[in-house]
Amino acid sequence: MGNLDEKAQVWQSAAEALKDYHDNLVERWQKETDVLLVFAGLLSGVLTTFNIQIYQLLQPGPNDATLAVLEQISKQLDGFSFNGQFLNSSQPARPLNQIQPPFVPAATAVWMNTLWFASLICSLASASIALIVKQWLNGLTVGLSGTSRESAIVFIPSLLLHIALVFFFTGLLILLWTLHPTVAVFASAFVGALVIFQLVVTILPTIRWDCCYRSPQAVAVYMMYSTGRDVVIRMVQAGARSIRRLTQYRFRCLATVDLWARRLEETPGWRGRERSDILHATGELDRGIAVMPYTTTLSTHYLETLHVVLSDLPREQITLCFEDIFGAWEGQWGKSAWRHTHSVRKEFLVRLVLMALRHLLARDVDVGMLPSWLCRDSNTSLQLLTVYERRVEDVDQAELRNFDSFLSWIKAARGVARCLQSALSEDTPLSRAETDLIRHRGKVILSRFATTIQGLDWKAVGCSMSAEEREAGLFVHSFSYGIYLVVTPLLGLSQQGTKYDVVSEEAIGHLESGWLAVKNMYPHVDIAVTRRRLKRNLGTANDKLDRGFAALREALGLLKTAS
Repeated sequence: MGNLDEKAQVWQSAAEALKDYHDNLVERWQKETDVLLVFAGLLSGVLTTFNIQIYQLLQPGPNDATLAVLEQISKQLDGFSFNGQFLNSSQPARPLNQIQPPFVPAATAVWMNTLWFASLICSLASASIALIVKQWLNGLTVGLSGTSRESAIVFIPSLLLHIALVFFFTGLLILLWTLHPTVAVFASAFVGALVIFQLVVTILPTIRWDCCYRSPQAVAVYMMYSTGRDVVIRMVQAGARSIRRLTQYRFRCLATVDLWARRLEETPGWRGRERSDILHATGELDRGIAVMPYTTTLSTHYLETLHVVLSDLPREQITLCFEDIFGAWEGQWGKSAWRHTHSVRKEFLVRLVLMALRHLLARDVDVGMLPSWLCRDSNTSLQLLTVYERRVEDVDQAELRNFDSFLSWIKAARGVARCLQSALSEDTPLSRAETDLIRHRGKVILSRFATTIQGLDWKAVGCSMSAEEREAGLFVHSFSYGIYLVVTPLLGLSQQGTKYDVVSEEAIGHLESGWLAVKNMYPHVDIAVTRRRLKRNLGTANDKLDRGFAALREALGLLKTAS
C-alpha cells in the first residue's frame, strides 16, 4: 500500500510541476503576443500614412500633360512668321504621346515603395500570425476542442477577419501591378509566403490530430472536409448499388468500393478523433508526464524520484526516457553535455538505469533497447555488467530447456556485448584503467556464457517448440541470429583502432561447438522454407556467424602477435 501511495504522490508531483510550467509558458506567450499585436497595429498605421504619399511617385503628375501641351502651343506661337499672304509656323503640331515622353519613375522612388509596401505586408502578416497564435494558445488552455453550434458561431468573426485580409492583399497586389512591376514582384513574394504559411497551419490539423495549430479556420476546414467526404461516400454507394441492380452481378471492384466507403464512414469526428488517439498514445503521454518535469526544469528532485514510476510505463517508453534526458542535456550544454552532467549521472542516473534494466529484464525485453550513451560512464557500465552477470549466471538448466527462456537468456549476453562496445569505443571518455576494468569484467561474463552454451542439452531445448517450427528451422535460425548479435559488437572492438581483447579463444571455441551441435541436429533447413511455412521473415546469420567466429580468431591472433 505504501508503494502505491508513493507512486501516486510522484505522479501527482510530476503532473503539478508540468502543469505549472505549461501554464507559465502559455501566459508568457500570451503577453508577448499582445505586445506584438499592439506594435503591429501602430506600425501598420504609420506605414499606411507614408505609403499613401510615396506610391504617387510611381505615377506621372496630374498636371504633366497640361504643361506639355502649353509648352507645345508656346513653341508654335513663337515659330509663326508672315510670308506675303501666308502665315507659316516652324513648329508643326504633334500628338500628345510625342509631346510628352514616357514616364519613368526614379530609382529611389521604386526602392522606397518596394521597401515600404513590403514592410506594410510584413506588419499585417505579423498581426495575422499573432492572431493565429492567440487562437492556438487558447486551444492549449481549453484542452480537448469541440465543434458545437455555439463554438461555430464564435468562429465566424475570426473567419471574416481572415477573409478581409485576403481581399485586402488581393486588391493591394492589383494596385501595385498597375503601378510598377518591381514593387509588385516583391509584394507578391511576401504575400505568397504568408498565404502558404496560412494554408499549411490550417490544413495540418485536419491531417494530424496531435498538431498544435488548432484554430477556428482549421475546424472550419475539417468540417468542410467531413461534409464533402460524406457527400462523396453517398454518391459512390448509390452508384455501386445502381450498377449492381442493373447488371445483377457482384463485381469485385464494387465490393472494394463498398469496403472503402464503410471505412470512411467509420472515421471519427474532430473530438472523437482526439479522444481515440489520446487513448492510443497513453504510454507516450505518461512518459512525458514522468520525464518532462526534469527536462524542462533540470531539477534533480524529479530525476531522483523518476525510478518510482518506471514500472508503470510501457517497455518501449522506458528506454525513451533516457533519450529525453540526454536530449535535454544536449539542448542545454550542446556537445559538452557529458562533461557538465558528470555529478548528476554519478549521483542520480546510475540507480535509475539499474531500475530500468531490472524492469526490462523482468518483462523479457531486449536490453539492447537501452541507449548506448548510458555505458559511457564507468560506474554505470560496471553496474550494468553486474546486472547482466547475475542474469547470465543465476540461470537454472531446467529454465533453459524452454526455447523462449533460452532466447531471453541470450539477450543478457547481447547486453554485455553492447555495453562493451559503447564503453570501449574509440571516442570513449573513460580512462585506460577504467576501460581495462570494464573489459576484464565483460570478458569473464562472456566466458561463463560460452561455457554454459557448450553444456546445454539442445534436444531438450528444441523439444519445447512445435514439430513444424523445428522442421522449418526456426530453432537454427533464431539461435544463429541471437549469437550473431553477440559476436558482431565484439568483432568491431577487436578490429577498431584501439583494439581490445574482449573474448578469449576458449570462449569462441565453446560458442562454435554449441553452434555446430545445433546445426547437426537440423542439417537440412533453409531460410526460404522457414519463411514459407511459418509466414515469418526471419533474419538468418548462419554463414555470417561462421565468418564472425573466423574473424574473431584472426583478430585474437593479430593481438597476440602484436603483444
